Amino acid sequence: MRNYEDRVIAELTLWQRKMTRKPSLVGKYTKGIQIKVNNLIPDKIHTLLTNTIKNMVQATLVGSQYTTRVPRLEGVSWRGGRD
Repeated sequence: MRNYEDRVIAELTLWQRKMTRKPSLVGKYTKGIQIKVNNLIPDKIHTLLTNTIKNMVQATLVGSQYTTRVPRLEGVSWRGGRD
């Protein structure tokens, strides 16, 4: 059990370092472009696009419950006995 906890702590520490790291030059540049583009788009259009994408993602997640296949368990038949 200790090995698992050590691994989780190491992974959490790595994640924390990545989150607190200063942005790179490319990151600063792209953030600036993103702000400029967002300022060019009117608020109504921005809200419309945001809600449209949000609804598309939600529909995809709901639909994936019906379109994904349930994995077949090896050695078990539908009648409850062994194959």
